[in-house]
Amino acid sequence: MEKESQALIDAIDAAEELHFVGLSPASLFLAFCIFISIVIFFSIKIFLVNHIYYSSREITKLQEKYNLLYEENKFLKKELENLRFQYRIINLED
Repeated sequence: MEKESQALIDAIDAAEELHFVGLSPASLFLAFCIFISIVIFFSIKIFLVNHIYYSSREITKLQEKYNLLYEENKFLKKELENLRFQYRIINLED
């Protein structure tokens, strides 16, 4: 029993002698700079990805409008050609 208590006391003494050496202020500053750099990098990345996404949505909407107007223009040209043809036929008969 005495051996066990002595071993326990020795272990406690050894544990008390060990003390944790923390990070130096320079190491903390370096870690903080790395953390801030990573946050800035990913913030910029997220901003750019969102900007590209919304720009592509706007481009898609404009492309759809362009296609619609292009088809309408073709239809109107065809209708104009039909009206010109009818006008010429009417004028030829007179």
